[in-house]
Order: sequence, then C-alpha cells, then structure tokens
Amino acid sequence: MPSAELALERITAELLDMGRLVESQVRTALGLLTGPAPDAAELDRLIKSDKVVDQAENTIDLACNEALAIYTPVADDLRKVLTIMMVNGELERMGDHAKNIARSAKKLYDGDGEPLPIIDELQRATDVVVDMVHRSLGSLVASDGSQAKQVYESDSDIDQICKAINTQLMRLMQEQPVLVPRAVEGIRVVHNIERIGDLAANVAKDVVFLATGEVVRHDGRTEHIDIRH
Repeated sequence: MPSAELALERITAELLDMGRLVESQVRTALGLLTGPAPDAAELDRLIKSDKVVDQAENTIDLACNEALAIYTPVADDLRKVLTIMMVNGELERMGDHAKNIARSAKKLYDGDGEPLPIIDELQRATDVVVDMVHRSLGSLVASDGSQAKQVYESDSDIDQICKAINTQLMRLMQEQPVLVPRAVEGIRVVHNIERIGDLAANVAKDVVFLATGEVVRHDGRTEHIDIRH
C-alpha cells in the first residue's frame, strides 16, 4: 500500500489532468461562439468528452474517500484532500457547462451562417472566462493563494459583461421578433459562461483554503479554519 504522501500525489496528478481536459473543453466550446459556424463532428467530440470528465470525477472522488478511510489524514494533508474533493466537483460542473455551450452554439447561427450581432461582446466574455479558468488552475498547481485571490476578485468583471450581453439580447428580441428563438439560446449561453466564471472563482477560493487555511465567504471576508492534529 502506498504511503499517504504518494497517494495524495497520485490523486493530485489525476486532478490536474482532469483540469487540463476541462480547460480544453471550455476553450473549445467558447471558441465555437466566435468562430465560423461549428462543425458537427467537432461538436460531437466535445459533447462526448464530457463522459471522460464524469469518469475522472468519479475516480478522484473514490480515491479521496479511500484516502480519508485508510490514512485518516490530519492538518495539511486533510486540507489537501478536502480541497481536491471541492475542486473535483467544480471542474465536473465546468465540463457540463462547456457541453451546454457546445449544444447551443449551432443554434446561434441562422441559415446563412451569420451569428447574432453580439460577437464582440461574446469574444470579450470568452476571453475573460478562459483566462479565469486558466489562472485558477495555475494557482492550484502552484498552491498560490495570492494568484488565486486575483482570480476570484475578477469574477465581478464577467458578471458585468454577461449582464450587458443579456440586456442587448433582450433589446434585440424586442426590435427583431424573428430572432427571438436564437436570442433565447444566446441567453442560455451567457448563463453557462457566467457559471463557468463562478466555478473558476470557486476553484480559486479553494486554493486560498489549501494555501492558507482561510475560507473565503460570499461577501469576500475570510475566516481561518484550524484543522488540528
């Protein structure tokens, strides 16, 4: 039986592999929104890759529960297991939202392949969210609480961008009723983008807990959790 340290290293490596896959899913799904009309085969590949993420989540969750049962970790090791379990669930949900975006992407294009007139705003939203996901995972790799704090503090930026896009889509539906079905699909996409941003912020907050033992509350306050021996 491997030592607790080796077991945690293995679980961490699996989590980081999962994180890289989810980041790729998010990049690909969001790229579909601002590029040419999406290719059906590419959409299928992206949607099917969600099953790989689901399996990874199950494997990591089981490994964490086994580590808790076998090694009864305390202090830093216990905090690491708890962090892995939290991040694991958040990455799986990111993958779900990426899949949702992929399913909606094709519906955002009309018969002649022209996207809705929100392309610039969507590009800005995708840039911010992809950056948040990348930096949140980078802070996890480095266990860097300072970098993580910068990520979750930027969550308000994506909230404001998504609110502005929704306002534009509502106005578009009033001015051009023929676009209502696609505009509604656009609102669904914006919701998924915003949720990915929220989840990236949650991963960053988990990293703060891992690095410092502090729990970041919804209002931005931090509270130190002391896990004693």
